Amino acid sequence: MRRGNPFKLLELARSGRISLTVSESILDEMDDVLRRKFGWDDERVVAGRKRITDMARTVKPAVQLDVVKDDQDDNRILECAVSAGSDYTVTGDSHLLKLKRYAGIRIVNVAEFLAVFTQQTILDAAILTRTPRTSASTILGTKLRHLSSVVNRNRSALPAARAFTGPDAS
Repeated sequence: MRRGNPFKLLELARSGRISLTVSESILDEMDDVLRRKFGWDDERVVAGRKRITDMARTVKPAVQLDVVKDDQDDNRILECAVSAGSDYTVTGDSHLLKLKRYAGIRIVNVAEFLAVFTQQTILDAAILTRTPRTSASTILGTKLRHLSSVVNRNRSALPAARAFTGPDAS
């Protein structure tokens, strides 16, 4: 079994370190890709879908978008991310990656997201292990300077990677 970056992303979601959000249309597209591109049979597709839904929050998008003209299905990903209030959309889709950002949501591939997540984890560890002479305002200021470019960890569940395109994410 492969243990690449998509697996690492799913493990972060499974462990609760990030919050993964999907919609029914994303799950349906994932099912189709697993069958068509990876040759999964129905039993395996159902099991894969259950695994994702067990670790993800499923939203019903509150918006309809027409941003990606070349592939209308990609708009379902953006609709999910916007409706969920996501900080990141993690995808391997070239049409979405070209956007880089939509409605304040960073659009990155799995490797980029993992790099940002790792950087934030290291930063958090450094802040927590500073000497007692470091004031709380210095620590808070350090964190606030990084919030615009890294995952916000002050929410009850980390909101990163809420829209996931399934096996195409790389």
